Amino acid sequence: MDSLIYAFFTIGYVALLLIGFYRANQTGLFTLGNLLVFVTLGLVYDNGVIAIGKWIGSGSFLEKLSYYRFIFHALFTPMLVMFSYYVIRESGVRWAKTKNAKRSFLVFTFVLIVLEFVTETKDVKLKVEEKFGALRYVNAESGGPPLMVLITIIPLLAAGFYILKRQHWIWMLAGAVIMTAGSAIPLNLNSTAVTNAFELILLISLWATKFYLDQRQRGVEV
Repeated sequence: MDSLIYAFFTIGYVALLLIGFYRANQTGLFTLGNLLVFVTLGLVYDNGVIAIGKWIGSGSFLEKLSYYRFIFHALFTPMLVMFSYYVIRESGVRWAKTKNAKRSFLVFTFVLIVLEFVTETKDVKLKVEEKFGALRYVNAESGGPPLMVLITIIPLLAAGFYILKRQHWIWMLAGAVIMTAGSAIPLNLNSTAVTNAFELILLISLWATKFYLDQRQRGVEV
């Protein structure tokens, strides 16, 4: 059953990507807001590999595919910090428009990437796991959510607060709160896909926030 759920998540992320690329043709591709493309691509890969794991079967091929799940996670997830900066800046917060603010967020993003590679990815040991109809390779020494993920949620919550305060847009904060609560509260369900469901909710709220800011920018320009 979980394989089908992960396949559904993959389709959802692909849909977000297609809509995102379509909108990028109208607003420009090379913007901080479009860093969501990389984050979403990583989640397409992550969920897609888990969805097809049982058809590939355990072995070196699936293990190699699974290793790149950790690589993409380390590279792309910290980009949410820069997306948070983009949201804060576009919400009209004065300090976020300074060069020092942008540099600080860039350094923070780089530190998180290095932290994830050093603590989680560099020497990751994978073991095969089959639960609820899904076959995948997981970190054999995992002790809960990576520190990088816990840290990344902080700027997302802050950006959600600022855009709510400045623009009365609640959905980014709602998505970040749901993601935080979903990661913190243990749920006794017959599925390993629960956390991924919260990730999908978060990404939907982030893309919706980007589209909202795109529309607002076009309205200001008009």
